[in-house]
Amino acid sequence: MTEIEVVDNTEDSCYEIRVDGKHAGKLEYRLIDGERHLPHTEIDREYGGRGLGSRLVEGALQLARESGEPVVPECPFVVAYLHKHPQWQDILVPGSLPPADD
Repeated sequence: MTEIEVVDNTEDSCYEIRVDGKHAGKLEYRLIDGERHLPHTEIDREYGGRGLGSRLVEGALQLARESGEPVVPECPFVVAYLHKHPQWQDILVPGSLPPADD
């Protein structure tokens, strides 16, 4: 069975997704005035097409919620995820979610 985990890699300022202990992708963040800005998400090519991007964003948002730091979504993938999953609105900086691209 495949083990998937999302961890906060504070040294590299990113949330990292690991598959069976191996790096599979990351969601970069910048801490600005107590807020977590999320500018870029990437999944390594060999792990593409498995839904790991969504798993990474979900895990990162859960870790951000646990840290108590509000989130500013900047990455288009994160923005799209948040429009599909409104249960995360409570951890966003008010007014920081751009409109959906329809």
